[in-house]
Amino acid sequence: MAKLHLTCREATELLSRGLDQPLGRPERMALWLHLIICRGCSHFGRNLRVLRDRIVTGVRAGTVSSSAQMLSAAARARIGALFGNAHKPRDQ
Repeated sequence: MAKLHLTCREATELLSRGLDQPLGRPERMALWLHLIICRGCSHFGRNLRVLRDRIVTGVRAGTVSSSAQMLSAAARARIGALFGNAHKPRDQ
């Protein structure tokens, strides 16, 4: 059974992992309890979700920022595949 009291480090790791895969019920409960009392981790979780949503939106729209243009075509394809994007990367 997961412990109920999480450190901020453990909470941020669960927040990050929770974006990629479902968390178990004990992990969700411990994280929920931590987020109730920790404003910093609550803000981190909200910012992490906003960042993820903006990246997904940009990838789906086919827009590429100047920093992403520095990535190789293969790297952009791998990132696109992670977000379920059928868009083929543009060769620069």
